[in-house]
Amino acid sequence: DLSRHPELDIAIDGADEIDLNLNLIKGGGGCMLQEKIIAFNAKQFIVIADYRKRSGFLGQQWKKGLPVEVVPSAFNPIKLYIEKKLKGIVVLRMAVAKAGPVVTDNGNFILDVNFDWPNICLLYTSDAADEED
Repeated sequence: DLSRHPELDIAIDGADEIDLNLNLIKGGGGCMLQEKIIAFNAKQFIVIADYRKRSGFLGQQWKKGLPVEVVPSAFNPIKLYIEKKLKGIVVLRMAVAKAGPVVTDNGNFILDVNFDWPNICLLYTSDAADEED
């Protein structure tokens, strides 16, 4: 309970995929916002994963896409931004045992975003260079 204990010594979590540069995908289970709040409040954050989570580049093993948690009212604007500016393919994660989208513990939706993973770093590098000019 962070209201009673706002500072944590350590937080430990797993990853869905880790690339050679230790970039990782988390959030496949859908509790992203709460996990980020816990990690933020920890003095030390440790990610544990075994060899099955290792890949040459993000998206090589984890095929469901990069999970993004959004408030429902922001679903369409965020979807359009990701598609137009970041060239991602956005899919609203749908529930299996009920009709409609997956709803997180915080009442939010999850977007699963797929990119051209091997080339996405080139896109960001190019954008950063353009901003410096």
